[in-house]
Order: sequence, then structure tokens, then C-alpha cells
Amino acid sequence: MRRREFIAASAALIVAPPRSRAQGPRRIGFLANTLSDPASKRVRAAFLEGLRQYGWVEGQNLLIEGRWVEGHTERYGPYAAELVSRSDIELIVAVGSQATIEVKTRTTTIPILMLGVSHPVGAGFVALLAHPGGNVTGITNQLGDIEKSFELLRELVPDLHRVFVLWQSDNPGSRLGFENYSKLATRLGLSLSSASLSTVSDLEPALASIAADLPQALHVHPVPVAFLRRREIATFAATQRLPTLGDASDFARDGLLLSYGPDSATIFRRAGFYVDRLLRGVKAAELPVEQPTKFELVINLRTAKSISLTIPPSLLARADEVIE
Repeated sequence: MRRREFIAASAALIVAPPRSRAQGPRRIGFLANTLSDPASKRVRAAFLEGLRQYGWVEGQNLLIEGRWVEGHTERYGPYAAELVSRSDIELIVAVGSQATIEVKTRTTTIPILMLGVSHPVGAGFVALLAHPGGNVTGITNQLGDIEKSFELLRELVPDLHRVFVLWQSDNPGSRLGFENYSKLATRLGLSLSSASLSTVSDLEPALASIAADLPQALHVHPVPVAFLRRREIATFAATQRLPTLGDASDFARDGLLLSYGPDSATIFRRAGFYVDRLLRGVKAAELPVEQPTKFELVINLRTAKSISLTIPPSLLARADEVIE
């Protein structure tokens, strides 16, 4: 196709209006961790805003069948099966690696829009970012920069040699991230301890393990249980006078010392573009997976004060947000 024809075709796709209300609203599925958490409500609002930018309004020409596990990760499978079994659902938004794999294993035909996934190729969700090649596409959170995490922790604790990681062994993205983390720790000569948070009942023994291990810093993956219980983790870490790093900004906003990761609201707002294209008939295999361009460093000075830790001025100068 010649360039002028391609531009004209693309413009036609962009301006074509959604199906009229007379034809009935479209219906999509939405599988995620939580709706009760304030942070999740904010990103859902961003998602709805992104949909409206392309003419899709919930309750008018679009119906969203939402399922939220509220930290009970064993519910992902049954909820995914329920959404896949419905003949009226045209695509499913899967938030996080665990939601994505549960939906993907149950359908090869329904388009899947993955959000907040860290290792989409490594986890087998897509063949390539540029050419997904199946029924899955979306936006990765690109949490693979583990060297940056170590760099930030070392700025807080210059003699860092013992790190504890909270992750989730049955979450594909978290598992791959932890494997990379372990390799880097070995290369740098660091001692790495960890605990997996697969269910809510795992949290109490995990915190006990941290207290017994006496690490110099704690790194928390944004897995479902850790995200929902982030305030409890932050309170515990403060009692241990333990510097903490999370991979989502709400971890620092709710008590952890630092967070470094992509802006979730931007990702969910951008998801409106994908929903629009998929509902218009564009194949998931033809929509490249996007990577975030905006990352946020959030520092909680209240937490620093509570554990008697001075944040280096050079680190404060690079912060996108400082909580005082």
C-alpha cells in the first residue's frame, strides 16, 4: 500500500464512529486484582477516560463485565473461565500476569488486552512486542530494569549486601523478575532472601521471615497480595527500621520508602486506544505491544524520618514526587 493510501485508511479507522446505540452496546470483560482499593479506583477512572476519548462510554455503548479477586488469587482461574464462556463478550482486559495467563489458557479466539505485565515475551503471552502473533496484545509495565532497583537501594544503603524480596512464585511476571534479580545479586555478590506471596495467608509468615533474616533492605514486587496489603507491609518495615522499595508509585504513597515504576494511570488511559481498535475488528496479532515511556520515582520522607534515614540530596533531586 502506498503511503498516501495508508494515511487515508488510517484516518478512516480513527474517525469511524463506534457502533450506534440502536445496534446495542458492545460488551467486554475485565479481570483484575481489586476494585475496592483507592489506587485501583483511580486507574479504573483513567481507563474509562481513555475509552471516552475514542467514543466509548460505559453504560451507553459499552458494557464492562468486571471480575475482581480482591487479593484471593485462586479466583483468577474461575473468573477467567466465566468470562471466556460468555458468548456476548468481545474482548477481555486482563490486568497483571496472573490474570493474563488464566485467560490466555482458556481461549485462542477472544482478543485479550493485557495491562501491567512485566515480561510478556518471556512469559509466553506474545511472540514479539512488535508482532504479538496471537490473540494477546497490550501494554507492558516494563519492570525488568532490576539494575535500576539495586542502584536506588545502594544509594540508600551504600554498604548494601543483604536484600529481602517479596514476590509471587506462581505469577509468571514476578517469577521471571525474581530469576533475573537472583542472577544479578549473585553477580554483585549480594545475599538474597525471599518469600512468595501467593495467597493472603502467606503474608504473616513472610513478615516473620524478614524479621528473622535481618536484611538491610526490602524490595516488594507489585503482586496482588503485596499491593492490597502494602500499608501493612510498610508499617512492619518501619518497626524494623528497614528501607523499602516498591515497583508501583502507590507503594511509596502508602508508606514504603521508595517506589520506581511506570505511571499506571497513563497505561490504563492508553488502554482505550487498544479497546477501540479491537472492537473495530483490528486483530490483536496486528497491534504491537507498547512499552511505557514515563517512569516515576516517589520518595516518602515521612517514612525516612520514621526509620531515621537521611535521603541523599542527589536522590531527592531526581524524585518526581516527594511525600513530606
